Amino acid sequence: MSTPFLAELLEVPPYDRLTGIRLSRPEPAYTDAGGALTLDLLSLPEDHEADVDGSLVDRFLPYGLGGFHGRADDGSEWIVIAQYGPPKDQGFGAVRSTQPWGRREASAPEPGLETRWSLARALRLAGVPRFPRATVALDRRSLVEPFPDPDVVADWSVDQLYRALLAELCGMPLDVIVQLTPLGCGFPNDAHECQGDVTRDVFSRWSAPRA
Repeated sequence: MSTPFLAELLEVPPYDRLTGIRLSRPEPAYTDAGGALTLDLLSLPEDHEADVDGSLVDRFLPYGLGGFHGRADDGSEWIVIAQYGPPKDQGFGAVRSTQPWGRREASAPEPGLETRWSLARALRLAGVPRFPRATVALDRRSLVEPFPDPDVVADWSVDQLYRALLAELCGMPLDVIVQLTPLGCGFPNDAHECQGDVTRDVFSRWSAPRA
């Protein structure tokens, strides 16, 4: 079984366990106008809880798309914060940095300043310490590349692409997500309370209490 794109991109160890997802949506005028996606992976100290910290940070992000969090095999927790970068904040393709607030070479591309400032402010207001592990910035071209047929999803918004990649992280293959999207249902052959959207169905089932 292949590693989900987001887990591979952020180099999340395969033995780490996904423990929660968070969804928020900025104004459609932003996500439908092009733009890009920035993902920040942060480690948390022992006295912090991933679900609480993630929710607090999300409240202060004007371009926040939510995120997800998990737990390592040693019990430590981490959070990923997703932000939409408006078109004027672009200027990068696929960029990785293991020190997102560290010094860079002058010629190196970097995530947009607006999303950097927004995250720094949100962490400060939420009282979440900065323990960055990685920052990844993706433009639209990089976001569609993981899909089996990028042309099919070329007109999807940044938010749609991100949610599909997050649904893959929750267990549904990307080709199945694309195939079922026109139906507006993630499990057409199963009895379930349909959310009217493939990714919402996936998130609802993933978040449901296990028997």
